[in-house]
Parts: sequence; C-alpha cells; structure tokens
Amino acid sequence: LEASGLNGGTVGIGLDESSQYLSGLLLAAPQARAPLTIEITGRQVVSWPYVGLTLQTMRDFGIRFDVSERAPEAGPDAPWRAVDWHSVKAARPGGVRFRVRPSTWRPGRYTVEGDWSGASYLLAAGILGERPVAVSGLRPDTLQGDRALLDIVRSMGADVEVEPGVERVRRVTARPSTLRGVDVDMSSCPDLVPTVAVLAAAAEGDTRIRGVAHLRIKESDRIAAPARELAKAGVTVDERDDGLIVHGRGSDFRLNGRVLELSAWGDHRMAMSLTLLECRGADVRLDHPEAVDKSFPAFWATWAALRAGRDRAAERRGGEA
Repeated sequence: LEASGLNGGTVGIGLDESSQYLSGLLLAAPQARAPLTIEITGRQVVSWPYVGLTLQTMRDFGIRFDVSERAPEAGPDAPWRAVDWHSVKAARPGGVRFRVRPSTWRPGRYTVEGDWSGASYLLAAGILGERPVAVSGLRPDTLQGDRALLDIVRSMGADVEVEPGVERVRRVTARPSTLRGVDVDMSSCPDLVPTVAVLAAAAEGDTRIRGVAHLRIKESDRIAAPARELAKAGVTVDERDDGLIVHGRGSDFRLNGRVLELSAWGDHRMAMSLTLLECRGADVRLDHPEAVDKSFPAFWATWAALRAGRDRAAERRGGEA
C-alpha cells in the first residue's frame, strides 16, 4: 500500500462493530486536501460515547467541524439540520453526518481526565469486598461512556457516593453492598461488561446484559470469556447472541480460599475483572497477568495497596516529593 493522503469528499462508515473506525477517520480528516463529509451507515451504532470524546479532543486542539442530523426514516432526500454535537446523545445509521474542514492541530495545555474504565475495577472491589474503596480524580459530568458504571451499580443496589464539591473533579466512594440482578443495555459502555458480569455473580437473581454482540471481536470474545471463566468459580452464565445472562449466587457467593486457575484470554479487561473474585475469597491465579499493561500498568501495585488497606494516592505523592 502507498499512502497519498485524503482528497476529501463524502464517505460512509459503519459503526456496527466499533466506533474506532469513525474516530480514526475523524482524527485524520483535518489533513485532507478538501472538506470531508462522513455519513454513518450500517445497521446499528455501538460505543457512541467514544465518538463524543473524539470530537471534544478535536475541538480542544482547534479542529473545525460541523455535525448535522436528520430522521433516518425520512429517506435519503430529507434535509440535514445543523446541531450542537453535544446534543447528539445517540445516533442511528443514516441520521448523523460530520463535515470536517482542512485544519491545523493547535497545541495547548490539556488536562487528562481520570479514567472511569480503570476506576471501575477499584470501585467494584469496594462493592464486593469488606472495606470501602475511594477513587479520586473522576469527573461525574464526563463524556466517557464508562461513567455509566455509577448508574448500573446503583440500579443493582450498590452504595456509591460522589462527594460534593465546587470543582468538576470529585472523589467517588464505593461501599460493601448487597446487590440485585438487573436488565441492562450496555451497547454504549461495552468495556464494563466483564466487570458487571463479576458483580452480577454476587447479586441476588439474574442479570441480563444485552446490546453487546460486537464484544465477540474485541481483544478477546468478551461474551464467551466471562461465561467460561466465571463457570470455574461455580457461577452459571448463559451466552446470548447479544450478551449474557448471569445467574447470581447472591450473598452466598463466597470462595473461601479456593484456588482458581483462570485465563485472562490475553485481555487486559478480563484480567482486571477476574481479579475481583479475590474480593469473595478466591486465590486467583491468572495465566497472563501482564495483560493489564495495555491500559493500567500500575494495576497490580494499586491492587496490592487495596489488599493491604493502604492509601495508594498518598504513596504516589510521597514518591514524587
């Protein structure tokens, strides 16, 4: 292949399996020789919040773009209506398009938000374990899709508190809780599925996770992987075409020192999620613990601090002094 750059024009892109293809094209579009119009095609749209993060980053670094909407059922000749991209909370194929003009990325100061994906494992540990866990540096008003963890675990009955304050960045505390099963569409926050599956194992009743058929083609098959690994812990999980049904064990889900030889499936999210079984007394032994390096290289140091009841944030501050 010989790259020669983008000429601009109009293209269609499907989001049936991932929003990453659209994000990549949006990030490249400012370098096109002429304006590039991108229309969403396909059958469905998954992982939409990540598109919002992409657009916010583009805006933060000076890239100009327009977003338009129309009713997909109105047909291909229906007029487009310009909208504020913040107002597009979800999208349907044929209903949203982007127009990116040639632009120059502009440098500047940028504050990186706390990561709700990484925080999800720590907050889940607070819910499943015997002591509260507090995570600082999170923004409840974030565009990150995995902020949905708050809503999901609260619907399951978890005691999770966002501390009040005048700044956007807050501390979130999760406390040991009795959980109940729920029915939840996770198409907008698929990275949370392995974590929610482990939480569901300790819930009273069944939990239905749906809208995530595209998880079959992630770093691992994130529908099959949780089902097969949780089975080793005595949890019954039914695979469905678009998700899972986890038959919760409730408060009786205690593993009492049981050794679990588990596979991370080479997947960082599976490795961190399965480690949560330690909160129910398991001795978890993963085949590839290094998988966490992809997104959370400090996970094992942080997990060791949680085990010991130490303040990991204070330790890091001390090391930087």
